[in-house]
Amino acid sequence: MIGTENPSAGGIRGDYSQEGWFGNYATATLHHEALWRYTASHDFVSGDYLWTGIDYLGETRWPRRGAPCGPLDTAGFRKDTFYYFRSIWNTKEITLHLAPQWNFEGQEGVYKQVICYTNCEEVKLYINGRYVGSRGYQCPRYGAVRAWNEGFHKCSTTNDLHLSWDVAYEPGVLRAEGFRNGELVAVDEVCTTGKMAGLSADVVNTEISEGSLVQIELSARDGEGRFVPDACPMISCQVEGPARLVGMDAGDLLDLSLYSSPGRRMFNGLLLAAVMVEGKGEVRVTFASEDGAAETVTFRAE
Repeated sequence: MIGTENPSAGGIRGDYSQEGWFGNYATATLHHEALWRYTASHDFVSGDYLWTGIDYLGETRWPRRGAPCGPLDTAGFRKDTFYYFRSIWNTKEITLHLAPQWNFEGQEGVYKQVICYTNCEEVKLYINGRYVGSRGYQCPRYGAVRAWNEGFHKCSTTNDLHLSWDVAYEPGVLRAEGFRNGELVAVDEVCTTGKMAGLSADVVNTEISEGSLVQIELSARDGEGRFVPDACPMISCQVEGPARLVGMDAGDLLDLSLYSSPGRRMFNGLLLAAVMVEGKGEVRVTFASEDGAAETVTFRAE
């Protein structure tokens, strides 16, 4: 048996409201978790094709221009659900990822469901240095025909493939500590940030020559250089040198503006620009936000 179009885990990147395409962020992986528990524990199921690995245009409802079914958005940025898949399938690297972001001004005292995707045996959560609790998961349960993570029976608190805590919001730092065999092996922190004060631009390409499509990732930063996960300013792009702007995308399927436009709104702190190199020499790409922040990245095409 094989599943030819089975549910993936997607959602809207950075959307931590109570509703969404896959429900809210806390339930985004539940359909796939049920599927994977069955697949992993039954030898007659050889595998699944998941719909999909990345968001795509079409097959949607107006005014959304595409379907947010994948753990990657249309710009290739990782959603929280990306780390869910990494936690269950990547056995070579340690995964420890917290959600949501921790910028909820005006909601002090409101309980938030904190989600953790991990392949650690045990995770301890702290809020501003205070211990919240320890969690661990076990799947499949005892008695399954085949247990793909046989060692995960210590400190198990759930049969889901993610961990969760209810935490009353207060500004500060959420800290997760991941343990294996009783040893601390990973740490992840989510902190309350200030408002966006600047931009940071990184060229993805490692080699650039004439004809290269150069991808530049732009992120919002506060006054201390921290990533601002809820910043959505309008961004303009200007290219100087032997190159031209092909387009920009932030993964927001509700943004119906042209991809080729020289201006586009950042979505939850991130924006991708694609620049086509049409000759040799130095290229300068300048990004500017509507509130005055600017960043220039320079590279040379050989």
